[in-house]
Amino acid sequence: MNVRWLARAGAVALCALLGSSGFAVAADAALPEGRVYELVSPPDKNGAAVLNTTTQTAIGGGAVAFGSEGAFGGVQGAMATNAYVATRGTTGWSTVGIQPPIESGGELFPPLTGVRYLSADFSKQVVETQEPALVPGAPVEVPNLYVRDNATGSYELVTIHTPSPVPGNYGFSLAFADASADLSHVIFQAAGKLTPDASEAVNLYEWANGHLRLISTPVPAAGGTVAGDGAGTGDGNLGSHTQHSISDDGSRVFFSTGNEEGPLYMKEGNATIHVSASQSSTPEGEGEKGRFMTAMSDGSKVLFVSANRLTDNANASAGPFFTYGDLYLYDMASGKLTDLTGNSPDPTGANVGEVLATSEDLSYVYFNAAGQLIPGKGTSGAANLYLWHDGQIAYIGELNRFNQIKGYALTGSGGITPDGTKFVFTSEHKLTSFENEGVQEVYVYDANTGQIVCASCVPGALGGVGLAGGDQPRGLGATFHHDYSRSISADGTVYFTSQDALVPRDHNGKQDVYQWRDGVVSLISTGQSADNSYLGDVSLDGTDVFFYTSEGLVPEDWDGIQDLYDARLDGGFSAALETSCSGDTCKAPSLSPPAPVSPSSAAFSGSGNANPAVSAPVVKSKPKAKPKAKAKHRVKKKHRKVKKRKRAKKSVAHKGLSAGSRR
Repeated sequence: MNVRWLARAGAVALCALLGSSGFAVAADAALPEGRVYELVSPPDKNGAAVLNTTTQTAIGGGAVAFGSEGAFGGVQGAMATNAYVATRGTTGWSTVGIQPPIESGGELFPPLTGVRYLSADFSKQVVETQEPALVPGAPVEVPNLYVRDNATGSYELVTIHTPSPVPGNYGFSLAFADASADLSHVIFQAAGKLTPDASEAVNLYEWANGHLRLISTPVPAAGGTVAGDGAGTGDGNLGSHTQHSISDDGSRVFFSTGNEEGPLYMKEGNATIHVSASQSSTPEGEGEKGRFMTAMSDGSKVLFVSANRLTDNANASAGPFFTYGDLYLYDMASGKLTDLTGNSPDPTGANVGEVLATSEDLSYVYFNAAGQLIPGKGTSGAANLYLWHDGQIAYIGELNRFNQIKGYALTGSGGITPDGTKFVFTSEHKLTSFENEGVQEVYVYDANTGQIVCASCVPGALGGVGLAGGDQPRGLGATFHHDYSRSISADGTVYFTSQDALVPRDHNGKQDVYQWRDGVVSLISTGQSADNSYLGDVSLDGTDVFFYTSEGLVPEDWDGIQDLYDARLDGGFSAALETSCSGDTCKAPSLSPPAPVSPSSAAFSGSGNANPAVSAPVVKSKPKAKPKAKAKHRVKKKHRKVKKRKRAKKSVAHKGLSAGSRR
């Protein structure tokens, strides 16, 4: 009889046991809340591993972007890292390559090509490539930016003008900066003239509705002079993806002129507002600079730091390395500038380092500062973690001096609940009663109670821990989005990695992925892999926990190469089988690889869907042909192993090995 293969090879093997139909993947009793392992990346990846450097979950879940060093899923040509999107359907995950095509003449360092930004719903993306031209008339022999519509596979050229020659030996270069929510507006930096009014230094441009305009138009500065050359999104980093430097609707753009921390402006239409202009009754007369931190999604409020005293209560000064002065909030509606760290009792100033995370309305602002902002709390010159809320500053604890003064060991917007009341971070300092002996731990701060709980503190476990994305913000490697990998879901459940075993079931001596919920620590990975496991990303509601492992957790994952998995709530796929099967009819049929899909035709189902479906076949490996008798024996042998594993898992579950305590 014919067996209908819809989801997984394991479903066919289960046919002899079930007699009719069943779930391709059964719930693992050892996983918290009945989660189920689902293989996200395709089993057949041309021998290449999936990389754990960049992961992005689509808004609403149901789709995830990841990278691999290999070419599969329709990718034409290959970079060191290629981008893919996997979409969850009723019978499994399907994967398609979203990497733009590349032509290489065998150069040692070919022109950079890749996905620079992926919209939150995965409906569109910004890509950069030099060759080939993706639309007729694209400038040649220079890098170009395009917006790709993933529903139609069509491209729009962003860099529509050919750059004029640039003096010196640097040539033309560009870097994506940010985009509106629907990618109808794209801002980017370019070292070259793309419009007649641009300078010959670094300029900031905006592409919208097929037109290109200069954003960083020279602006009169204090004393009637003209701002210096160079422009960017205001964070002082060329090419960095800066969160909300353009509003979601594209109407407002924040930028600075001059190198590093120049004056900070906001452009809306043809009007320009000097955001970092002094509102002090005794202005300093020069400077009035501002380093952009973040803004509300509609651009109505903006946070920045400045070493200038811009208000009467400011105590700003140029502080130690990686600190920038006071933290300011500018309100577009009222035009009012507020120094959030004003009246600092520290004689050296507030010396704010970074804004680490904020609520969506900026009513909760978590930041670090070297200044002692509250008498008797914190240490002057240390990496102090603070919360600003409702005009008050609360001291939380001390961070790791080197890593966290820049916020690198935190998770930005991925480490905070949307309402801002819970924040997850790491520190090597003792912040609870647990004796961590100087080892980094994962802490959760509750702004409603002012209490800190250690999520990773388990007696006898003193190994290193980390948060999603390897504790690194997105913007490194193959960048998909300017946001951060998530380590906390909306309900306050925390996800992290630990090198040490935090529950008895973890006995592999490798890094594993954990969940902390209401004081209970549970494994997400198995704790049995021969290699490290890595946390990728988490959906906002916590349904999907994406992680990387080389351990085969489903029958068709047999190659020992690192894959992306989803430990999903209410997961698993129904495999529709014939009502009966016996003997050789229970064999898994051969699977052929999908026909090549060019990046220009690899389409997504619909535009703007929360759970977009990629219109590409599921990429699966083709099993090697075996004699029928051996295939039958192999299926029976697998049945015995499945039964043995189930008995072992039930035994472990009855022992109650997932444990933890609130501290």
